[in-house]
Amino acid sequence: MGSAFKEKSFNLEFFGGNFEVVKTELKRLIQEFSKHNGWNIQGQDEEFTVFTTKTSWASWGESVSLQHSFENNSLLLRAYTENDQLYSWGKLETNVATVIDFIGPKLQSFISEKESNRQESNLATVTSLKENNAVIEVNTGLTTELKELQGKLEQSQLPNILKILSYYKEQVTNHNILIGDLNSVDFHKVPDTEIESTTKGLEIYGSLIGLLEASILSMFKCAKEGDLIEFYEFYNNFESMGLFMTTGEKAVIQGINDINNNLTSVVAGIGILATGMFNMSSQLSAMSSQLADIKSDIDVNNAIAAVNAYQNYQTKRALNS
Repeated sequence: MGSAFKEKSFNLEFFGGNFEVVKTELKRLIQEFSKHNGWNIQGQDEEFTVFTTKTSWASWGESVSLQHSFENNSLLLRAYTENDQLYSWGKLETNVATVIDFIGPKLQSFISEKESNRQESNLATVTSLKENNAVIEVNTGLTTELKELQGKLEQSQLPNILKILSYYKEQVTNHNILIGDLNSVDFHKVPDTEIESTTKGLEIYGSLIGLLEASILSMFKCAKEGDLIEFYEFYNNFESMGLFMTTGEKAVIQGINDINNNLTSVVAGIGILATGMFNMSSQLSAMSSQLADIKSDIDVNNAIAAVNAYQNYQTKRALNS
């Protein structure tokens, strides 16, 4: 009894765990191989394809199994065959090599092309982010203003407002880490289906932080002028973002050290920040002229338009998913 096998592995890490396009291409190549070589497909499922070779002087209609196993961000193709004859004169080795040598190079070419396209997309994304974002300076005057306002606030509110300031500073730090280390951002960590939304989230991050600062300034202005209704509108919106809850703080963007390890959580946190700013947009829009006098470098109306567009995109995406 004789047997033979041949295998080839493929690195699929950059697909971000979504292998559907590879699976589709593999199925197409299996059909192409079957027609090209005249081998019949006797059975097929997600993990195996069983062929019967074409009967000829060099083949006896042997059965050849092709395993296609997707795991740990890789694909293993393994062709295997056996028979009960004492001698095969190299036919078994030829059969398994025929499968792998036909499908292997074509599939590798497909994967390499996809990776090349992704790298081009990465470069375009990084270039766009560099052109449209700059390092943000923390507004240290916010803490000074809070000290001046504390006599007008309920003492129970101060810890929560300090959390808002801490959150703001953390977002500035995260943004600057991101912008300063864009060349190392590896979008291979993100599934293909999430690339667009990830890019859009990163592109709007700076505008969101500007609106966050504007919201804090507006809240302080309302407190200073005794406008408690508007003050509590801002205050309650910050609370709805989970900033005042001990467990809720874990839901927003945490400090990042390695962008690639935290990219998914960063984008999720940007979504929370975007929703919060969207909910405050009508208040900010009404105060835009006053804010311009306080902080002229915050273009509130343009930032609000960008946030609205992002929220509409997220809504449509959720409806289509």
